[in-house]
Parts: sequence; structure tokens; C-alpha cells
Amino acid sequence: MSKEKTVFREEVDKTKTAKLPLNQKNESSSKKNLPPGWTRTTLTMQEKYLQKLKDLAWWGRASPKDALDEILEKFFATRDVPPIPEKYKVLDNDYED
Repeated sequence: MSKEKTVFREEVDKTKTAKLPLNQKNESSSKKNLPPGWTRTTLTMQEKYLQKLKDLAWWGRASPKDALDEILEKFFATRDVPPIPEKYKVLDNDYED
């Protein structure tokens, strides 16, 4: 087993790309430790809806994430929503307030 030197933040050369160990995937933090097909995002919503979501989750013995997933699944099951044309797509961070 080889010894690795601890590298402190001030010692890191920011001009070089960090190399990951061979057994570590290069994945974004929004997908880290999530099952395939899932991602993390931040939403801004009215407090009254957030509280209703938490209430619904509590009564259903579910997490707010699972309650919202079920709500969205039912909502989109009754709608045919075409995808945004490629030339109009924007980056995720373009929707921030």
C-alpha cells in the first residue's frame, strides 16, 4: 500500500485538472449518490404550498420528495407535453431568480 500525501487547499495548483482515482466516476454533484434517472434541483415555491406538501407527506407517511414525485407523476400522466425545441433550450442556471 502506498502512502499518499495530504494536499491542503492552498497547495493545489488550480491550473491543472484534478484526476480522479480509477474507481471513482466523474459525476456532477446534482446526481451524486442518486439512483439512475434522478437529479437534484432547487425550487422556489410559495410557503403555503411547501407546508401543504409537508402535510401531505406526513399524512401519507412519505417524504416530501416522494409526495412531490407522486403529485408530478399524476399531473403529467394526463398531459401530453412536447419537449422544448433544441434551439430554445437554456441551461438549468438560467432559470434562477
